[in-house]
Amino acid sequence: MTAADARAAAARIVGRVVRSGAYSNVVSRTETEGMNPSDAGVARGLAYDTLRSLPQIDAEVRQRSSRPIERIDGALLDLLRVGVAELGRRDRPDALTVDAVVRAAKRLDRSYGGFTNGVLRTVARALPDLRPVMPGWLRQELSREFAEPEIDAFWEASMASPELGIRGSGDAGGFEPVAGIEGAHVGRGPIPEGFVIQDPASVAVGLAVDARPDEVVLDMSAAPGGKTGQLVETGAEVVACDVHERRTRSAARRVPGASWVVADGRTPPFPDGTFDAVLLDAPCTGFGTLRRRPEIIHRSGPDDVRRLARLAGELLESALRCLRPGGRLVYSVCTVTPAETVDVVAGHDARPPDLDLPGRALDPGWLLAPHLGPTDGMFIAVIDR
Repeated sequence: MTAADARAAAARIVGRVVRSGAYSNVVSRTETEGMNPSDAGVARGLAYDTLRSLPQIDAEVRQRSSRPIERIDGALLDLLRVGVAELGRRDRPDALTVDAVVRAAKRLDRSYGGFTNGVLRTVARALPDLRPVMPGWLRQELSREFAEPEIDAFWEASMASPELGIRGSGDAGGFEPVAGIEGAHVGRGPIPEGFVIQDPASVAVGLAVDARPDEVVLDMSAAPGGKTGQLVETGAEVVACDVHERRTRSAARRVPGASWVVADGRTPPFPDGTFDAVLLDAPCTGFGTLRRRPEIIHRSGPDDVRRLARLAGELLESALRCLRPGGRLVYSVCTVTPAETVDVVAGHDARPPDLDLPGRALDPGWLLAPHLGPTDGMFIAVIDR
């Protein structure tokens, strides 16, 4: 394995995310499968740095290139992006970075070598500032519930590389337990036997449901099934519902202990008052997961926030109808915008979960976030019938 291999893998991750709509947390694993841990870590780190600062990087390439960026071959452009990101780090001699990327470019086409060398050396002399910048519209949206210092702290934490979150019991090896979230650990290295990958924030959502062996529980919008598996482990009878047929089939193979149903949560095929507990982990913009999916910041805008907030509200009304008298509903979203969090549960007598979680109150629920603990961003609220 060479330095060029790691840069090529990083470029493939970037290309799949940018041009195919893939999620970086998924393709970063598949594209580095079989690499030694050190090279895999370099490739994933470079890909994530590139995606975090993609607009600034493309501006640099556009300015320093002798040809329009639109006319640069896609695979070559991805290599240039990775090279610019690494030059911006200033933690490795520029010559070594340029050499590794040029060698990777020559594998695509030997004629690419001189062009790549010229662009990257020009960028290196310019000393670009590639720090990710929060979009103004998002800062304005967050200012409804967050003071400026907390917005800055959230952004800084969201642009950092996270540790891996896992869930399970027993010997977690070098992974450290997360205070207040039973079964959740964070760390780096091989996943210990008996543990599954799951961010502590998601584990907290499953705990908030407080499912019991004698209960029937609905997991609405359940795919890909991480929280569903956690609910099944409680011994409760779990019905899992999702609108996406392919994702539901995949989740059913992953969590066969639940009863899987393909259905739109806004029109669920269940009689009113059927379930003792309902988990609505609603579709959202995902801004709480920027540490793992930095491309979201370039894909989503204010229209998406409004659209998904409306959808969450519709799903919530439907989920409440599924709940029996005396039951409880947990509403969660892995985002932090007020429109998708506090606004959706307003007027429903929501409350924070009865858990000693990290984070802070975000009335009328609870906020976990990367600047408040070792978790993704997650809003959790409980509604009792």
